[in-house]
Amino acid sequence: MTIINTAQVLKGIVRGRTIELQEEVGIPDGAVVDVTVCERSRLPKELVEAFGVAAGSPESVEAFLRQTYQDRENDPRNGATL
Repeated sequence: MTIINTAQVLKGIVRGRTIELQEEVGIPDGAVVDVTVCERSRLPKELVEAFGVAAGSPESVEAFLRQTYQDRENDPRNGATL
């Protein structure tokens, strides 16, 4: 028996113990699959667009904010007086 691993990223809606996919997957009924579930981002669309990251990726926004704060802390101009 040959096992071929293919992966698809699909969107769906959780309804109890069932996930209703929003598109066809091209896999026959009854096939055994592995499922990884990630809740979509609840970040406002404007915030996601402002940071230029893919919707549904709050980690990217968090990483951007962490890096921004770190850059500000390390900026030699922080303690400067005018």
